[in-house]
Amino acid sequence: MENTFDDIYAAHTELVRRRCIRTLQNHFLLLLFSEGSGYLQHNENIYDFNARDCILLHDMSELYIVPQTPHLCRFMEISFSQEHVLYKSFQSQSLTIIDTYLNSPADLTLRFLDDEEYAIANGLFETCIRLSTDTLPHAMLLKQEIISSLLFYLARLYSISGRKKGQKGRALASHAAMIEQIRQYVKQNYSATLSLSSLADFVYTNPSYLSRIFKEETGTALSAYINKIRIIHARQMLIDTDELIIDIAIACGYNYIPHFNKVFREFTGMTPTAYRKTYKKPSF
Repeated sequence: MENTFDDIYAAHTELVRRRCIRTLQNHFLLLLFSEGSGYLQHNENIYDFNARDCILLHDMSELYIVPQTPHLCRFMEISFSQEHVLYKSFQSQSLTIIDTYLNSPADLTLRFLDDEEYAIANGLFETCIRLSTDTLPHAMLLKQEIISSLLFYLARLYSISGRKKGQKGRALASHAAMIEQIRQYVKQNYSATLSLSSLADFVYTNPSYLSRIFKEETGTALSAYINKIRIIHARQMLIDTDELIIDIAIACGYNYIPHFNKVFREFTGMTPTAYRKTYKKPSF
């Protein structure tokens, strides 16, 4: 059955904590954030987002939206196919601007809108959303007109300013924010099972990407950082308590005692028993 414009067109507004968005084949997605802030992950790139950011996402792409904890974010989204843009409405120069916007080398383009730009884009987004359930005659053509106008307006802004200034710096800042989230999570949950996949889920990214970014940002492998935090607590417990070494190991996230002994020796040069004998003050 052949798809109609209504079948492939979607427009709505949403308030979310976290969300993964996947675009369909031969489709684009426009997002306009109206509230909140946080970060986005697209492929191997991390970007900050704030209210009034507008994003064009290309087909067959995956985007993770992670609002800044504990805040929520609100955004509007419009999905469309290039086939349903009314190119006949534009002159050749305008067509070039739209084609450049839609066929940019990057799978994601992001631009912060100033007050005037946001007011115009927001009005067009809201009109698309109101029309998404319109069944009156010529509604489909009207929807196409609005989407085409919105797309041309954003394409014109993109052609004037190019890729968003400061985007690289903001991406670096988001890397740092993500790593700090992981550090704090490990410090608070060192006794739990901290697999790479569970930590990646916590910051809404994939395991291999998290592992690489953590090493690049800190100079230390994530597994080594986890062991460091655990051994710090184990050393303190050996000195301050009379707990059995096996209980200390379990309390610090190690369920296999030979592995605990090996890691402890790597960090301190001593076995847990020798460490306790050396540094624990005798009780009177």
